[in-house]
Amino acid sequence: MTWIRHFQIDIFLTALCCFSLSMAAFGDEPPIIGDFPFEDVAAIYSGPFMQTDHSDLLAVQGVGGLAFESRRGGVGMGVSRLALYSFDGYQFQRVWKCGSLTLEYSLPKDGPISAMTWCCGDFDGDGRYSIITCNVNEMRQYTFGGEVFKQYGNPTQERIETPDVWIDQLIACDINDDGIDELIAMEYPYDPDSSSIYHLGIYRIAGDKPAGKSLVEIWHGHDRIGINTGIMPPDHFISKCHINGISGEMPVIMGSQSDMSPSSYKGVARNQTGAFEIVRPFPKPYGGMQPPVKFNDRSEEGKRRMKEEMEAYRKNSAGPVGGFIFNDGDKILHYGYFLDENAPNPDHKSPDPHSFAVLEGDRWRPLKKTDPSIRGLLCKFTLDPGRTGWLFISDGKYSFYDKLPISD
Repeated sequence: MTWIRHFQIDIFLTALCCFSLSMAAFGDEPPIIGDFPFEDVAAIYSGPFMQTDHSDLLAVQGVGGLAFESRRGGVGMGVSRLALYSFDGYQFQRVWKCGSLTLEYSLPKDGPISAMTWCCGDFDGDGRYSIITCNVNEMRQYTFGGEVFKQYGNPTQERIETPDVWIDQLIACDINDDGIDELIAMEYPYDPDSSSIYHLGIYRIAGDKPAGKSLVEIWHGHDRIGINTGIMPPDHFISKCHINGISGEMPVIMGSQSDMSPSSYKGVARNQTGAFEIVRPFPKPYGGMQPPVKFNDRSEEGKRRMKEEMEAYRKNSAGPVGGFIFNDGDKILHYGYFLDENAPNPDHKSPDPHSFAVLEGDRWRPLKKTDPSIRGLLCKFTLDPGRTGWLFISDGKYSFYDKLPISD
């Protein structure tokens, strides 16, 4: 998973609380709005990095690009930098920034954090988030130590033992619902072959000493995820959520760059026998229909048939085509581009990349924004132990809402 690809992700939404879509629970609390002192933000992640009772904000800043030839065939990558912010109730204050550039596919560089992929979560059950980074199969863990993110123990002994695979993407997810995040990895055998097929693995971090930490495999999937094009992975993690009837958090994976249809959303969950498997918990787009083909018959009957097929296609075409999927209480929501029957062309994305939709049975239903100005990056955010809401960041501004500004 790349730094820039984290823009699609959502992602990493923290522990999900029970909130309805109604705006009345907090009494019409006005949003908290202010300046955000950091431009070119590509992704935001909230969590208890410094203290256990409120959120801090980990932001990814895009700072350009770099082209090079790699053994995997890649010729370009995004360049990003991390920064951690605390919130005092009125403004965000930066308390740390990464001292080195972090790259999509890392070149050998010195610095505190340099990774091909990374994620953040609570891997020890202590209520605080740490960062896991991975370069191919060399993994390290960092926790915030007052001024900087520090590696556990002696940096020369801190390396977490990993399987003999090339780990290309990571997401932290409490897939067992035990209060400790597992690592879900997109991986393939350690091989420079750019046509390698991806598989998924689930791991937990074991050991309490820096030199003794290792990954313990919980599950390894044999179903292929995609075929690497040599430029960027065709499938990628975008978020995590709870699905009714499925225990634990489910990592959400979106399909290949060449096929961004809603049908490519999938996840990993337990089946009825208790074994993990790749599932498709979200409805397929188009209701299984294909776009109508124009009739050569220009008669009134031909025009009528064409109109009926188009109406049926539009009626069954609702679905997300980009963004992330998450929970608001027991509801499953999508935020991002959305394909719906009101789009100008049912073969394309809706013009608003900040649309909301709710999953109801086997259909996605678009929702209305009660604040039309809402746009930008979104994450769940806890101001203090008694106040958890939603944080938007866009164009150098932040907006905090106790409730999502949407309605039926």
